[in-house]
Order: sequence, then structure tokens, then C-alpha cells
Amino acid sequence: MPLRAKSGGGGHAGDDTRASIDRSLSTTRGESMSSLTLLSRSRSDRHLSRALTLLLLVGAAATVSPSPASAQAPTQAVPRAFPQESRGPGFVNYDVRLTADDTGARWRGGMSVRFVNTTGVVLDTIWLRLWGNGEDGCAAPAVRVTRLSGGTAGDPAVGCTALPVRMAHPLRPGQPALLRFDLHISVPDRDARFGHNGPYYLLGHALPVLAVHDGKGWHLDPYSTGGESNYSLTADWAVRLDHPRALAIPATGSAVAVPARPGRTLTTIAAKRVRDFAFAAGPFGEREALTRHGVRVRLWFTDDVSAAEADDTLAGAVEYMDTFAGWFGRYPYPEVDLVSSHFDWGSMEYPTYVVTYPARTAVAHELAHQWWYGLVGNDQYADPWLDEAIAEYAKQRATGDENMVCADPFWPSPDAKVTSGMNYFNANGGYYLVVYLLGSCLMHDLERTMGPDRWLAFLRDYATAHRYGVSTPVAFRAEAQAASPVDLAPVFHRWRAS
Repeated sequence: MPLRAKSGGGGHAGDDTRASIDRSLSTTRGESMSSLTLLSRSRSDRHLSRALTLLLLVGAAATVSPSPASAQAPTQAVPRAFPQESRGPGFVNYDVRLTADDTGARWRGGMSVRFVNTTGVVLDTIWLRLWGNGEDGCAAPAVRVTRLSGGTAGDPAVGCTALPVRMAHPLRPGQPALLRFDLHISVPDRDARFGHNGPYYLLGHALPVLAVHDGKGWHLDPYSTGGESNYSLTADWAVRLDHPRALAIPATGSAVAVPARPGRTLTTIAAKRVRDFAFAAGPFGEREALTRHGVRVRLWFTDDVSAAEADDTLAGAVEYMDTFAGWFGRYPYPEVDLVSSHFDWGSMEYPTYVVTYPARTAVAHELAHQWWYGLVGNDQYADPWLDEAIAEYAKQRATGDENMVCADPFWPSPDAKVTSGMNYFNANGGYYLVVYLLGSCLMHDLERTMGPDRWLAFLRDYATAHRYGVSTPVAFRAEAQAASPVDLAPVFHRWRAS
């Protein structure tokens, strides 16, 4: 997620730039992202812009009902045994049926979640993440779960972003389960990734997802306003949205829309092996094109986006999707959707779907996330650099964006590290400078040290090996070193990523 920022002056990253950066370092979670100062300049604009170890089941093989067939990536088959320590729950199928009011501001319906305990330990409780409650917490929850069956809901926790569900019976490793509940969504009245701007409604992280359990236990991190806290495993989604005919529905996955009752449309969406699901609703304009590899690129734009901006955004999206496929490997989904507007809050990535300011640097950064976070997942709260630093590096490399910090690096504090987590940045600031700018400097330095061809080959191999899985700092450093003819320890040390 690039942070929207005001453009800064030109020149060397000296006193003026350092002063601008120093001012931005005071940014806290409660401040607007638009107050951050742009430190990475583009030639065209200055706006900011090994697969997961198979989850093998023990004991009797359990069958999980798949989502409806679609052109999406194939559903993973359920194997028979799994390593002693695994992530889960796995083999998840979300089925969502929602009906909108006349504007798209309120959605009501139901949701079911089928999954298998792939953690290797007995689970008596599972957790649902309700990230849509992150901004307002329990004072005004925008996402509510009621009438839950398959377990007993406990009291919401972590600012109402985590809901415990005590299972009717403890789940043994390899055992499937099913939860059903009613779902109530009220889009907050703010211009945000979960909010709206006039008649355009964005429902990012509005749908509940299962929390992740691994060797560290359940991951129940708090919501981060200035970054992401999300950590989820791939799943299959089947979503049915009943909405006013005047509203277009850009979304994760591939959609088919048919007339429903008078004045209404039923949009059915299938998305396979994705980490999350997001959608929007509004009277968007639409354009589309195909990449050289046959990926459908759909651009949805608001009425404040000019025809020239729409053309350039679509052309840039097609170019970057082809570029990144060459660098990081084939994009496995049939389409990617972009929602473009002059948002005050910034841009945001979701699987096969991004929300972006109509500037090429923002478009490139968000589309790079389709590989780094979308295909190769990571714990975005603990290790934000594993997706943001690579996405920012990819943007700079693809657009010719100039990162002035690399030539004259400095750190906001002695204990700031590229590998710091959101807990550090939420308390101390410096997130954009350290993770995006200094983090991308690390990637450029690794490229120089290994050589461009060897470096890109490593990234492609790493993305292929960890596709649909989870990247970790240990794996990234070890596999980079294994691909390098020289010692990379000094590089990681230089950028505080050891």
C-alpha cells in the first residue's frame, strides 16, 4: 500500500529532503496519510505510489466442498498427512450471499466457512478476523456476525477485529468443520479503503476471514491504520451479491452479472486460491484490455478521473502486468481489476483487485503486490518488508522512479530496522521511510551484488516455489544466499535486515 503524499521539491537528498523526511517521521497512526512527504520521485509523476508447504492431512482423508467451477486457478487437492508444524486452518471455502440497499452502503445476508484443521494440533476454538471494525472498534462496529452455528461465538476481542468461536467439539488434526452465520455490513462514512466517496463504496477487508494458527499460536494482531496487519492463507470464494442495477461491482475474482428482480442485478463471483476478498459498488466507468499473456485487465474509474488519466492508467496496468510476469513468473488468474480515483487516503492491494490513484507509480506498486502478498503471502504485521519493500523496488525498477535515499541513507532512530514489524512503526513512526524506501534500497543492493540476471532469476524462482504459500524472513535470506555466488550477509547487515 503506497502512502499518498504531497510532492516534495527536487534536488539532492540533502538538508531540504532530510527536513521533509524528519517532518514525516512524526506521523502517527491517527494522522492522515496525505501528510506524509514524498521521498521517491517519478519521471512521469510524483505521487506515491517455496509454495506454502503442502497442508497434508492425517488420519481419514476429509473432503471439503469446493466453490463453483471457474476460470480461476485450480483448487488445491486435500492430501493425506501434514508436517508436524503447519499453518491453518486450511482448505478453506467461503460462501457469501449478500443483498445491498439502494446505494451500496449497507449489505445484509449470510456466510458459510468450510475448513480443515491443518495445524497439527487439536483446536477447541477458532478465530474470525473482522478487519472492517479496525477503524472504529467496538464503539461502532461496521461488521457484525450474528446467529452463528457450528460453534459458539464469544466476546469480540482486539478492538472487535477478532471473534472467537468455540467449536461444538474439539477439532482433531485433519478434521473438517463448517460455520454459518448472518452477516451485517455498514460501510463507514469516510473516504477510506473501507468507506466511500460520494456514490462510490469500497469494501476492502469487509468480509470476515479465518485467523491463522501456526507454530506461534493464533495470530491476533491489532489493526494498523498506516499499514496492514493482515495475515491469511489462500482460500476459495463464492460470492453472490444482489444489488441495484445502476451499481457496477469491481471485485476479486471473475464475475458474471445477470438481471434479477426489477431494478436489481445478481452478480456471482468466483475466486480460487486467494488470500482475501474485496469489492466495490458504484456507478463506475469501465474500460478493459488484454496483456500479452492473455490476462484481462479491467479498469473501473470514478467521475473525477479524466479520459486521459483512464487511458494512461489502463495502458500502464497492461505494461506492468506483462513486466512483472516476466520478472516474477506467470500470473495464474484470468483477470485483474483496478478501481481508480483521486482518493485522499492512498491506494491499496487485494488479490486480483487493487484500488489506486490514477498515477503510474501507484499502479505499478499495487500491481507488484499481486505477486508479493497476493501469490507469495507473508505476515504483513510482523514482516511488512517482505511485500512492501519488494513491491516498491519493483515499482521503481519498472517506472524509472528515483529513490534518492539509497545514495544517502539515514535512519529515523538507532533501533529502526527494515525488518521491524508494525508494532514498532505504530509506536515510533518512520514506516514509509524504513520499509518502503530503505527496504527497496536493500533490494536494489541485492540486485547489484548478485547481478541483475541472477537476482531476477532468484525472485522468479522464489515466487514460484512459494506461490500460494507464505514467505518468511528466514526463507528469503537463506534462499537468496543459496542463489548468490557471494556472501550477502554484509548487504543485509547494511540495511538492517540481518
